[in-house]
Amino acid sequence: MDKEECKNCRFYNKNGTLLDQDQGECRRYPPQDRKDLHGRYLHYPTLCDDDWCGEWQENYKIKNELLHKKYEASIQLNNEYWEALIKAKKLVIEDYKFNNIDKS
Repeated sequence: MDKEECKNCRFYNKNGTLLDQDQGECRRYPPQDRKDLHGRYLHYPTLCDDDWCGEWQENYKIKNELLHKKYEASIQLNNEYWEALIKAKKLVIEDYKFNNIDKS
């Protein structure tokens, strides 16, 4: 299970922000209405990747991407296994033929 940090939460949005690399926005709730010198604007809370709260929920998109990478790696290992097995079988057959040639 992932650590319950903002970077692993389904509500964490790192895309499209003009923030530091280790920051993002929490999209758990609608943006807050803020006022500044230029007027009103909508604002999502800004968080660091390793922040946490009680609203954390697993990000299934991240989990599915990791599972897909593991699946692809296992297929690659399986293909390499079968390729090695076929090569070994060919060597055994060649060795058998070589040693059983009629030498008369």
